Amino acid sequence: MIELLVPQRITLAAYQYPQDRSAAARLRLSRQIAAECRTYIVEFMEPMLNGQLMGNAIEISSRQLPHYYQLAKKAAEILNIPIPKIYMRQDPYLNAMTYGNGSQSLIVLSHSLLDQLDDSMLMFILGHEMGHIAADHAHGDISPQFWDLGMHW
Repeated sequence: MIELLVPQRITLAAYQYPQDRSAAARLRLSRQIAAECRTYIVEFMEPMLNGQLMGNAIEISSRQLPHYYQLAKKAAEILNIPIPKIYMRQDPYLNAMTYGNGSQSLIVLSHSLLDQLDDSMLMFILGHEMGHIAADHAHGDISPQFWDLGMHW
């Protein structure tokens, strides 16, 4: 196993791009956008995603794939966020994605990542995905989808 050299903890302000911080602040000020994003996530995205994951993925936990769970736990500790649900799904491509925000956050990793990357590389991927959670990127990521659906505010 590779020895990981990591900081004890890091704050969002230490790595967040300044324009990202100001865009997130502006989005938080708009209650209508926040309410519509929350409704979209709760009523459409979460049920769809949960159904897909229940049938096509394995939740990474202390009981299933515990080694990867420990890496995720360490990454969450460093970024000072609660550990999100993390799933592994069968996918030949190296891919990771984050959905939701706050306590509803989850990360999906392709099995190819776990098969082909070492621990330090996986920690980087997990840190990157958890950084999206820490920075609350879910609202910014789904706003363009409202325009595609005709939900203009």
